[in-house]
Amino acid sequence: MHASETNDKIPRGFIIAAAALIVASMILALTARLTDIGAVRVDAPPVIQSVDLRFEERSGGQYAVLDARSNRLLKLIEPGRDGFVRVAVSGLEFDRKARGERSVDPLRLGRAADGSYWLIDPSTGRRLLLEAFGHANLAAFAQILDAGRNIE
Repeated sequence: MHASETNDKIPRGFIIAAAALIVASMILALTARLTDIGAVRVDAPPVIQSVDLRFEERSGGQYAVLDARSNRLLKLIEPGRDGFVRVAVSGLEFDRKARGERSVDPLRLGRAADGSYWLIDPSTGRRLLLEAFGHANLAAFAQILDAGRNIE
């Protein structure tokens, strides 16, 4: 027997210890998931302004942003402008379709007391914190919210 053959085997104790570590990690993760031990919850600040929105493709590539309650046009986005609005809405609509939700329900755009802006899909619960996408992208949604002016 060559010396290299004896060195190729992994010690049995090491395999047992690794398996025990994996099982212990899974048990701890399951316990934390079921009992919320170690969970961190952040309460959302109060909403001070919001508007429910519908989005429509129009002729010539225009994208209409409508107040879902009054059907009033809040903003008409020309082709090549405010692309982030289209991308954000498309992403939420894609998630709806993947979950089998209705795509006719409005999306909600809002501003919280701490100044944060968000776009939420009430049917799926998915929320986009708009500050994360930069000031210019946030400004496009802030203009829409200002046009809606629904104060909570």
